[in-house]
Amino acid sequence: MTWIRDAGLFRASNVQVFTMKGLAMKTNVGGIDRIVRIAAGAALVALAATGTVGLWGWIGVLPLATGLVGWCPPYALFGWNTCSVKS
Repeated sequence: MTWIRDAGLFRASNVQVFTMKGLAMKTNVGGIDRIVRIAAGAALVALAATGTVGLWGWIGVLPLATGLVGWCPPYALFGWNTCSVKS
């Protein structure tokens, strides 16, 4: 296992686990889902930053963040997982 103590992140068998004050967050956003979230989030943030869309465009920070981190709170709440399962 590779430990990165400052970030609270460790990798074990291709699963990323993030810990925040005892709360374990397993990666639940898969590859294509992450790409779509990052692209859509970045596009919305860019449009909001240039003034093309209104303030609502800053909502793109949410899919951008969940795509970069790989963990989505509603997915965890409902037990959804778009990560591929390796056997």
